[in-house]
Amino acid sequence: MSTPEAKIHHVSASQFKTFSMCKRKWYIEKCTDAPKPEPSKAVVLGSDVHAVLEAYLRDGVEPDEETRAGRIAASGLHLLPEGVLEIEREIKLQDIEPPLLGYIDVLDLTEPWMPVVIDHKTTSSWDWTKTEEELKSDPQMIAYARYALDQCTAADTVEVCHIQYITKGAPEARRVAAVISREHVNEHWEKLKKVAAEIKATSLLDEVEDVEPNLSACGAFGGCPYADTCAALGDSQSPFAGIENIKTEKENEMSRLEELLQRRKSRPAPSILSQDAAP
Repeated sequence: MSTPEAKIHHVSASQFKTFSMCKRKWYIEKCTDAPKPEPSKAVVLGSDVHAVLEAYLRDGVEPDEETRAGRIAASGLHLLPEGVLEIEREIKLQDIEPPLLGYIDVLDLTEPWMPVVIDHKTTSSWDWTKTEEELKSDPQMIAYARYALDQCTAADTVEVCHIQYITKGAPEARRVAAVISREHVNEHWEKLKKVAAEIKATSLLDEVEDVEPNLSACGAFGGCPYADTCAALGDSQSPFAGIENIKTEKENEMSRLEELLQRRKSRPAPSILSQDAAP
């Protein structure tokens, strides 16, 4: 009997995020031919802002503030570092299976005893941004920190940083950062290796129905783009099975209420005695 072949050959920080949210969504996206959704306006705007910042850091091109992306990017220029910088650094970490691929927006190696990893993040609300504590365990930051420490073998700590840009209202940016130890990075890296192993094992499954769904994630981020594919399976694990049951129960309850109301309406009205009538 031949060994099944994995359908993926690398993992990424975004895959960790999707897989943790809903394994079935990850499987449909990465292991099937289901049509991929068009990028949202927010995603396109974020890509445009990244491009403006990359041009500024790499070639010194000032943001065009006549454009929306330019105005947003310009609000955070004062937060960008100077020194020995690697821009849009492509990374590949081999001590994980499958290997992890990614791009670091800014890798600051000015101080070899304290590398700094920076990622640009656009958001419509500060409510969606990560805090300093959340950065310390974020899969993307852990992976990038692991790479930075590999480049600076003498460093005992690394700084992970989000420069966050608001996209609604007046342009504004802020910097959120955390310093984490090599020991901390290694501890969380071991956890990610276990998730990567689970991702690979899931990719070996033959059918979408075999992959566990997460019912509570169906409405996240405006709704799952693969909801139709998932619902069309028609199996008991479909995320919409529970929703349909609840809907049916509510419809039955409404029918019973309507029936009671109709009965009440069909009853003859009670007679009203005059004040002079004998008791």
